[in-house]
Amino acid sequence: MESRIKFTRYHGLDAFRCFAMLMGLVIHAPLIFEIPEIVGLENAYKYPPSAGIILSWIHSWRMPAFFILSGIFTQFIITNWGAKYFLFDRFIRILIPMLIVTTVLNFFWDQSFHTLYHLWFLYYLFIISTITAILFIIAEKTKIKFSQIITSNHYLMSLVLYLSLFALLVFLTDGARENGLKTDIPKVYTDINLVSFLYHWFWFFSGQILYYNRKILDFKPSKIKLLFYFILGLITHFSLLILVFEISFRSFSINILSVISTLIWIIFFVGFFNKFFHRESKILNILLEFSYPIYLIHIAPSIIFGFIMYENGFDSLTMILPNIILSGLSSIVFYYIFIRYTPLNWCVNGYKNSRFKPF
Repeated sequence: MESRIKFTRYHGLDAFRCFAMLMGLVIHAPLIFEIPEIVGLENAYKYPPSAGIILSWIHSWRMPAFFILSGIFTQFIITNWGAKYFLFDRFIRILIPMLIVTTVLNFFWDQSFHTLYHLWFLYYLFIISTITAILFIIAEKTKIKFSQIITSNHYLMSLVLYLSLFALLVFLTDGARENGLKTDIPKVYTDINLVSFLYHWFWFFSGQILYYNRKILDFKPSKIKLLFYFILGLITHFSLLILVFEISFRSFSINILSVISTLIWIIFFVGFFNKFFHRESKILNILLEFSYPIYLIHIAPSIIFGFIMYENGFDSLTMILPNIILSGLSSIVFYYIFIRYTPLNWCVNGYKNSRFKPF
């Protein structure tokens, strides 16, 4: 087992993870416009500029943030409870919910039983987690310490490590993100883009490294610094949009700008949530309980309500807010009826957080 180091729970990172999950409600609110069979080819993938800006902004940081946060929490679990426990936990909390939700969705819609829908993130994460656990089990038997390999007291060595990760992410962006923005995702279990997979793995690995850099995890900037990062994030994101869609600029420098923009937004959100969620609270506990089940469940009501609104004349922008509310509330109702008081919650929120504890 990795040597333990004192780890105070970062409530800000918990809040950031919940926020990123709930952003799925926003991204998928106009998802009906990505189904040509319903809206027709002439309307498919057509968004008003304002909707396009919102969706592209969320896409620019959301999935890298998920993998960085997963890497941080992965290293915490392995360091404190070992790789075997971590692998068992991932099997219960990731694989089983993914298989249940995709099976139900495929039964009613696709019927191929191998479509991933929005849970491709869990699919990639489980594969990465399994490989990581195996590597750590081997490392434990061979007395290799991961912390000793990736941490260094020498500033130059740390700089080389971070610059190497940045260079790899820039290189992989070209094959992993369309126009440096939207991720190339697997549609079915056999559809793995190796470049995209490695791109997300390196974000995950970055999170594992950040676990040992408490100065970054403890980042609580002043309001002025937060405003600075927010403005810088807007500048880099709009610069990327202008270069890609207005000037039709295509160059390797797009990849650099994409990674920089993503990093700025992740730094901003880490600072923001660390500043405003630095202790346990009722709001945070509510977010922790409901964000994961909403993430798992919301895709079906998002499409159903999106179809109803499309039939009633809503466009991709005007349906976003009402669909967020309707699909979010219906996901919570479904959670209360079918998950919260049943053994299914052992897989969703863990046994100790479940309302059903017969043992």
